[in-house]
Amino acid sequence: MENRLETDHAFLSLKLVGVRSNRDAIGAMVELLADGRRRVRQVTAGDGYLSQSSSTIHFGLGEATSIDGLTIQWPGGARETIEPMAVNGRYRVVEGEGRGTSIERPTPRLSVRERQDRPQPMTRILLKTPLPLPPPLLRELRVKTGTATLVNLWAHWCLPCAEEVRSFAAASTELNAASIHWSPVSLDPPEDRDAATDWYRRQHEVAGRSAMAAAVFLDPDALVTLETLIQHVTGRADELPIPANLLIDAEGRLQILYFGAIIPSRFLSDAGGALDPAQSPSRRSLYPGRWYYGSPRNLGELGRLLKKRGRQDDAEFYLERSDRP
Repeated sequence: MENRLETDHAFLSLKLVGVRSNRDAIGAMVELLADGRRRVRQVTAGDGYLSQSSSTIHFGLGEATSIDGLTIQWPGGARETIEPMAVNGRYRVVEGEGRGTSIERPTPRLSVRERQDRPQPMTRILLKTPLPLPPPLLRELRVKTGTATLVNLWAHWCLPCAEEVRSFAAASTELNAASIHWSPVSLDPPEDRDAATDWYRRQHEVAGRSAMAAAVFLDPDALVTLETLIQHVTGRADELPIPANLLIDAEGRLQILYFGAIIPSRFLSDAGGALDPAQSPSRRSLYPGRWYYGSPRNLGELGRLLKKRGRQDDAEFYLERSDRP
């Protein structure tokens, strides 16, 4: 941590360079006279527990306006008087020269930059073992019975969401041809729903298409369930990023998770393979080879976590299935 607070008090900063003594002048004693006071500093190294001292000598001079005298006793024993220096300066003093050379304040290597809302790269998670979703959540997400559904999670303040909603609105013909229902689900809070509805309508106007599905507003309790399920899949308790997309098959099982904006052509290509029952299990795994057994999920743990978060009905859905062979 570096103190960069501005102050009106005077100072003097010295960087000593040894010639006859060691290069960093470790052990040198510096005596400064200013405003009738004597101040002494020593160049040290490693004087703290697991820490390294700075080789720069700093004198705080308070309200002093000039330096009356400066003497250095170098590590080799030589004593040297240095020519007068100005207050509020930074100087490099080489052993034997008798004077200081003004130096600029070091420029920090790292600078704090203004945050930019740049689009994040898309992350795709293909579930090796599809996760069945509880019926109440399927209803909240407006999943269509008997057909695959793409649940698109968005919010009206999300810039990448706007482009994604427009691209899927423009791809309505391709989605219908692939027998995939599109469900646009807003994560906006209840007080923002009017603004979100207007935002959703405007995205379709920009795309030049009429809305192929009405905007869906997720109940806050259902959002708790959804976030818990995603935490179960990813193994992380991070806040749900948006835009996000969920591919749910005709049996109500989560097949693919997308975090970040996705283009319809990429999704349609993925969906064709994920929804194919003849697809090899090895295509769903991070590990190559031939799989002779499934990879069961710990639905009991998921059910207990939902119960702990107050989602009793959804918890029972998984707890009942955890006892099945």
